[in-house]
Amino acid sequence: MKRLLPILGSLAVLAVITLVLAEIALRAWVPLSSLVDPNGLYPKVWYLDHVDSLVDRAEHPSHVSHPVLGWTYAANVRQGELSTNAEGLRGRREYPLERVPGIRRGIVLGDSFSAGYGVGDDESYAARLEGMLPGTEILNLAVPGYGVDQAILRWELMGRAYQPDFVILGIFLPDFHRNAGTWWFDAPKPRFRIVDGELYLPDTPLPPMEDTRGNEARIREELAPLLRMPRVWVAGQYVAGRIAGRLRGWREPDTTFSEKQQLLELLIERLATDCRRRGVDLAIVTILTDYAAYPDEARILQVIADAADRVQVPVLDLERFLGADPGDGAAARVFDPATQHWSAYGHARAAETIARFLQVRGIVMAESAATPGSD
Repeated sequence: MKRLLPILGSLAVLAVITLVLAEIALRAWVPLSSLVDPNGLYPKVWYLDHVDSLVDRAEHPSHVSHPVLGWTYAANVRQGELSTNAEGLRGRREYPLERVPGIRRGIVLGDSFSAGYGVGDDESYAARLEGMLPGTEILNLAVPGYGVDQAILRWELMGRAYQPDFVILGIFLPDFHRNAGTWWFDAPKPRFRIVDGELYLPDTPLPPMEDTRGNEARIREELAPLLRMPRVWVAGQYVAGRIAGRLRGWREPDTTFSEKQQLLELLIERLATDCRRRGVDLAIVTILTDYAAYPDEARILQVIADAADRVQVPVLDLERFLGADPGDGAAARVFDPATQHWSAYGHARAAETIARFLQVRGIVMAESAATPGSD
């Protein structure tokens, strides 16, 4: 036993030295944001990792703060292929609140896929739909980074006033998780609570995204327990979580999934009820992630389908490659690897599919639609 004591002592010293070196290495070279749940604290930790560059930027080039939505497009943006009109809608065309007799009006709600991130103003599926449906104008109220919650709030704060005939809600599958968050990279976001089975949104204004140091302080205070933890402990938990996730097939635990499920169901019900009250047709379009299946994809799609069925809203599940034939190389052109979003070709294919869906469902008149064509 006496011979073992020096060996055990040496091993203990070696273990301590290893942990100290690992702690130093992790703090020096591994961002904390890479060691947290991408569907949980990641946006807030990302903010802390990049706060100095955000301060240097001074202001966002295309977005401004909003006390309810968190952020929205700025008015009259002219930034490369991205333009907005005087009301902060994608594109340069102005749409008066007053309807033009004989012209049908549709509104698109959603996040960056629906907003047309990475493509020109006239290349988004919303703009292409307007060209495919004579006698119809399409207003694009989608904003990059939005969850379903923000899309619906933008409808309530702005979209209603345009008195559309129909609304298209684009749901990108990761929005399922965004709805449960209070932050999205650059800015705070609203977060509905469920109280007695109903949605409740606190009326406290969100802090402006331009208050970078103030937001940093608020996040540091909120995440103080995490920030005080040894980095090796955080890394160990992350690795254990990844292993557990792989063992359960990346299926989210039922406890957290069910909470997000109820939130999305109530959000869909909220929008459907409001549209029905106003005599507005509503359609949901689901948008898949690029190239590979998203974790819990089938479960999330089923949640959307069941929620929409209960409120009698039609759902179009877009295929991952939008019907492109992999044999001719078209599938590879649906997504732009640089933006991780649809290319102009992808938006053209999405618009074709959505136009046919709207016609079949009687939301637009089939005889008024032009024959779709792809680039």
